[in-house]
This record gives sequence, structure tokens and C-alpha cells, in this order.
Amino acid sequence: MGAERRHTGESRQRKGISKMGSDTEIGLGTAPPDGECPEHQSAADRSGASAADGDAVRESNVDHDKDKSLESDVHDYGEDGEVGKQYVLPTPKEKVERAMVYKEKGNALVKEKKWAEARKEYDNAFVNIFCSKEEWEAMSNEQRLYINFFKLPLHLNRALCRIKTQDWDDAHWDCSEALRIEPDNVKGLYRRGLVLIGQTRREMAKEDAKEYWDVEYAEDLAKQAQHDLDEAHALEKKDGMILAALADLKRVKAQLARHHKNYTEQQRKLYSHMVNNLDKDNTKIRHNEQLLSSMPALEPFRIPASTD
Repeated sequence: MGAERRHTGESRQRKGISKMGSDTEIGLGTAPPDGECPEHQSAADRSGASAADGDAVRESNVDHDKDKSLESDVHDYGEDGEVGKQYVLPTPKEKVERAMVYKEKGNALVKEKKWAEARKEYDNAFVNIFCSKEEWEAMSNEQRLYINFFKLPLHLNRALCRIKTQDWDDAHWDCSEALRIEPDNVKGLYRRGLVLIGQTRREMAKEDAKEYWDVEYAEDLAKQAQHDLDEAHALEKKDGMILAALADLKRVKAQLARHHKNYTEQQRKLYSHMVNNLDKDNTKIRHNEQLLSSMPALEPFRIPASTD
């Protein structure tokens, strides 16, 4: 099966996680090369090697019994519930190979600035790289690193597509997932900073639309954006895009400060109005009490006794 697969753009993958501006235009990382990075070699590679040269594999230090479990997990089911048809779970390497096809399609669409179409291809790539909890727990640390190494640029590229279409919340999730894999990834910090700026502007736009919005929540978003962009700037001090984002954030925070001032003034006026109304009500109550106290006492009313 592995011999029939064509090699994809995996051979272009350099070792290590990509940094801001260190790979292609949009930070397009690719998967580790086939057969060139032993530290990322999957169970399928080792199994194929044993078929070609059993003696060489037997001399290696790999725990074949553990890795083989990922290659031979068989389920008996077929179409319409038909029992007896076998399905073998794909190995990590096979998952990456299948997902790579969609990733490369997405990369090509990004270069054409077809953001929505590219995002769909990245979605398909994630479908093919998906691992169940049981699969993940059965993998070795090496195999988990191999999967995450592929998923990191996939999250970053899909986040870029979502930023371009202003899908802020989902873009935030993708950036956070990338940073979960590599906390000091410059592109992840920079792009999440952009997302937080976008979310802050989305909140401020509610003011013009006369919708309710929380100034303090918007200020918290801007604070998080400042943190991420400062972290990115500390890692790449001369990067122009990060510097431009910091300048944009400064303008956003100035707008927020004006909104906060207006909000505070409105709250002060509202509170003053409420206090004045309470004073008026209290004055009216005291006046009524005075009227009642100045009225003459009423004579008791007695019902005459019956003469019958």
C-alpha cells in the first residue's frame, strides 16, 4: 500500500517548528519528509522496513509490538451494517499523507486569496488527521509529535483564512490550539493578537448600532491583544507586521478610552438622575406625612343600637 503512494510536498518540510517569516508567504509548513526524518518515522514506515529487510528491523530498538497495534487495529463492519468486512485503522503516517493532499490544495487557494475555499480544504485536512482518544493514547510520544508537527501550520493557515473573513471566534480557537502545541510560536501570538483586535472592534461597533456592549469586556480583549503582540515582538523585534499591529492596537485603545470616558459620564448622569428622583419621592412622602399630621382627629363612628 505504501509503495503505491505518490510522494507529496512533504519532502519540503524542514526540521523544527516554523517561526514568523521563516517559511513561505503565509507560514506554510509541511509535514516531515518521507524516510528522511527518523525521529518522525511512523509505525507504518517501520512495518514496511521489516517487510523489505526483516533482519535490519529486528536489530533496531523500536518496540514493534506496541507500534504494530496501530497498524493492525481491525474492525468488522461493512455497508448497511454488514458484518465481516474488515477495516484497518490508518497509521499516523497514512493520516498525514491523506491530510497533506487537502493541505496543499488549501495552500494553493490561499496564494490566490480564496480564503473561504482554502478554509474548507483545511477543514478536510483536519478530518483526515483526526485521531480518536483511544488512538491517541495508543500512540508513542514520537507519533504524537509527528501528528502535532503537521497540525501546527494547519491551525495557523486556517486561522489566517478566518481572520481574512473576520470569523474572529473560530480564528481565536485555531490560534490558541497552535499555541497549545508551541506556546512561543510567533505567528500564533501575532495572529491571535490580530484576532483580539478584531474582537475589540466588533464590540465597539455596537456603540454606533445602539446595541448593548460591555466596555470592560472590550478593554479586557485589548489587554490580551497587548500581551500576545508584546510576546511576539519580544521574539521578533524587527518584524514590520508585528509593529504595525502594535500601532493599530494603540489606536484601538485610544478609542476605547474615549468610550470609557463617555460611559463613565453616562453612568454618573444616570446615578444623579436616580438620586434626584429618590429625593423628590422622599420630599413628596414627607409632605404627605405633614398633611396627615395636621388634619383634625376624626370622631369615632358608632352604629346606633337596634330599637327592635
